[in-house]
Amino acid sequence: MKKRTILTTGLLLLMLLLLCFPNLCLQAAQSGLLLWFNKVLPSLLPFIIFINILVPLNGLQGFISWCTPLSRCIWHLPGESFFAFIIGLIAGYPMGAKIIKSFYIEHKLTKEEAERSLCFCNNCGPLFIIGTIGTAMLSKTSIGYFLLFIHILSACIMSFLITRGLSNTFSTTSKQSLSNTTPSLFSLFNLAISNSMDTIVCVGGYIIFFSVILSLFTQTPLASHFLTFLFPKDTDYIIIKGIFSSCLELSNGAYTLSTLPISAYSLALLSAAIGFGGICVYFQSLFVLEDSPFDTKPFFLSKCIQGFLSFALTLLFYPFYIKLFQPDLAHSLYTLNTNFTLDPLSTSLFIIALCILFSQLLFHSPPPNITFDKILSCFINKKKL
Repeated sequence: MKKRTILTTGLLLLMLLLLCFPNLCLQAAQSGLLLWFNKVLPSLLPFIIFINILVPLNGLQGFISWCTPLSRCIWHLPGESFFAFIIGLIAGYPMGAKIIKSFYIEHKLTKEEAERSLCFCNNCGPLFIIGTIGTAMLSKTSIGYFLLFIHILSACIMSFLITRGLSNTFSTTSKQSLSNTTPSLFSLFNLAISNSMDTIVCVGGYIIFFSVILSLFTQTPLASHFLTFLFPKDTDYIIIKGIFSSCLELSNGAYTLSTLPISAYSLALLSAAIGFGGICVYFQSLFVLEDSPFDTKPFFLSKCIQGFLSFALTLLFYPFYIKLFQPDLAHSLYTLNTNFTLDPLSTSLFIIALCILFSQLLFHSPPPNITFDKILSCFINKKKL
């Protein structure tokens, strides 16, 4: 009852803000609509249609059979997980989640396999990272390729962390399709178009909604004065606004962070935003996973861990990028014109260690007699558990 009251109060306040700042909300809604229409719709819709046809048609069986030995070797998961990982990286959010659900419905993945695969198969696409962020926002295509490399590397590391300890045994009876008859291509095509349009329209709705919410939290006069009071320095204000925006909606947050001077820390924040995806992408994924019995909490936590992991990996690999593409900037590797003076190497290694620890605690529960206090005490005193 208390949660419902808080939620109702919050929604009424948002509706009041909509009435107080109609022009601001209208501009934000138009911006979100254009983003969906110009970027998301043309890049995502064809993939959704093809997948909705190929999965029921079993047209991918040959490729998946070829992928199965590799997937079992590195992840102890079926070839469907490897296929979802590749297509999820190519098509972008939330295509990985869509494919996982399709394979589960067709009984190609068990519930546990689908939940594990979901944690590392739902990723950002190269078109957005290279084209939108690297070329359009930063005016440096090479940075887009660098961020794409970090994103793929973080997803691969997450896959190993999540699947570590799984047994290499598979149930074949639970993965057989319930239907032995294949529907006609015409009916499959009609159903694929219908389902794909439902999905893409809902994705657009989430993008528009979160664009409006973000504008209310960051661009209204009261919010702007409050943030300026807390962070009077322009760079610090942009950082906080960019982090907050990225947590809600990726594209707006990436645009804010792209206005910072290019450095290891600004790119690390961008990389973290790409790895996490934002609450908007999380809700898009929940929509395509609707009516499935998956526990999505590990998925959300894994995306949080991937965001921190991407931040640390960017700090580690940024010097190599500078030496290859911009050797004239080697003297200012980590400057950001802020008071942020943490050592990049120590920071990145510490974050990576924390990511590994939390992923193991999340997906590989320790014995009941081992608590976090004992782990911390043994780490400090260098004793065995």
